[in-house]
Amino acid sequence: MDVLEGDIFHIEERFPPKHSEGLEFEADMRGRQSQRKSEFNENIHARICNPLAGIDARDLMLKVDEFMREKNLPPRDLDYFKLGAILAQKPNAVTNMEETIGAHRDAYGDVRDLDRDELIHLENEVDSPWSQPTKLYLTIVICSVGAAVQGWDQTGTNGANLVFPDALGIPLGSSDSSVRDSNNWIVGLINAAPYLASALV
Repeated sequence: MDVLEGDIFHIEERFPPKHSEGLEFEADMRGRQSQRKSEFNENIHARICNPLAGIDARDLMLKVDEFMREKNLPPRDLDYFKLGAILAQKPNAVTNMEETIGAHRDAYGDVRDLDRDELIHLENEVDSPWSQPTKLYLTIVICSVGAAVQGWDQTGTNGANLVFPDALGIPLGSSDSSVRDSNNWIVGLINAAPYLASALV
């Protein structure tokens, strides 16, 4: 049996089993195929959800150092970024951070353990995901209302564009090219007015 490249779930039956072995062979192949599919889906899901999965501990720390240099971040923040990288790669390590760091001490270097306040905040992210500052919710509501109003405004403008140029004496289909170009600019300015005004506020 060959596994075709590009389709790891399809098995090409070049040598079909004997009739007496058919049912047993088919059940075995279906079981293997199901296992392969499950493992494949789990691996892909893990990579999509956690892009740091599978990166060696030493390489992970090197990537943190490289990121700090590229972004010209102050050295005093290095511990925070290293802790963040470790927790991003191993979210479950939040409950046994000391053991996790100790198991890879050569790679993690002198990375410190989480303090009590950091541990409380990290646990709250899981236990109370909706416990956010009131100002954050207020910002979300205001932005949502603003987006809805902008959408209504844009819809109205789109519909008005069909009739108002002719109604106001600035037709876009004028035979005079200079008048037509001027009218295009006027209509464009009218359409842009809400955005220009909001930019100035």
